[in-house]
Amino acid sequence: MRRWRDTGVVAPGRQGGDRRSERIEGYASEILGLIGAKLDITLTEIAEHLERTHGVRFAPSTIWRFLDRHGQTFKKNRARQRARTPGRGERKARLARRAA
Repeated sequence: MRRWRDTGVVAPGRQGGDRRSERIEGYASEILGLIGAKLDITLTEIAEHLERTHGVRFAPSTIWRFLDRHGQTFKKNRARQRARTPGRGERKARLARRAA
């Protein structure tokens, strides 16, 4: 009833959602520029840069949500490839030769 009295609109208003993202969006061009300059920059490094240069603090999770909204990812393929078991394919080949 209050919404109808105040605005004349009977449709429900927005509920929930992110109400503080505009704060980090003010630094969007700088954050995206940091990623362009250094592709393997971490979320913590971005947070430290913003605090050092502008005196604003953001949690790494806030920066991650910002990057997710802007379609950026931090997939480090080379690091994941190093994590697999070394020489796994070679063992199969050796076993096959013994059986022959």
